[in-house]
Amino acid sequence: MLLINPTGEIYLIAALFLTVTIAAVIDFRIQKIPNALTFPAMVIALGYYTGVYGWQGFFFSLKGIGIGIALLILPWLLGGMGAGDAKLLGAVGAFIGARATVVAFLYIGIIGCIYAVILVACNRQLFKGYFKQLAVTFHLLWVFRKFIPDPESEQRRRPRVYYGIPIALGTICYVVLELTGHQLIG
Repeated sequence: MLLINPTGEIYLIAALFLTVTIAAVIDFRIQKIPNALTFPAMVIALGYYTGVYGWQGFFFSLKGIGIGIALLILPWLLGGMGAGDAKLLGAVGAFIGARATVVAFLYIGIIGCIYAVILVACNRQLFKGYFKQLAVTFHLLWVFRKFIPDPESEQRRRPRVYYGIPIALGTICYVVLELTGHQLIG
């Protein structure tokens, strides 16, 4: 279920598209997704569903927020992405609900992989020897049971990954496919 009533909530879908698009642009420009965008988006969706559908709508939106944040909390804790990315997916969840957020997350993952491949292909010199060094690091971790960072790899500047972009594209892709009656996943 994408929304409780997708045809009657087209303005809510427009608000979702606007939120993720603005987040992607801001993330690309300043490498941060501000709370001033994600929290109001959550409140708008939560307030709408609560006002129109009562407790059922409240829990529909609240579970979406929880699942959205939960899906990206581990990568954030491991330092792989910012907390704004997790909150953005929570905002997406507020609009589309828990189940749809999980499916949209799969689309986001596919688009994120394509984005990463393009990033590596465009910056081949920066990644030369990266996988070999990664294998050495894992081998040292296995043998010595201690993480030994490679000082040379820490000095190399890697291109920034703006996760707001795959989150926006994956979310829009999922919603459009769902509204048109198509499904690639789910």
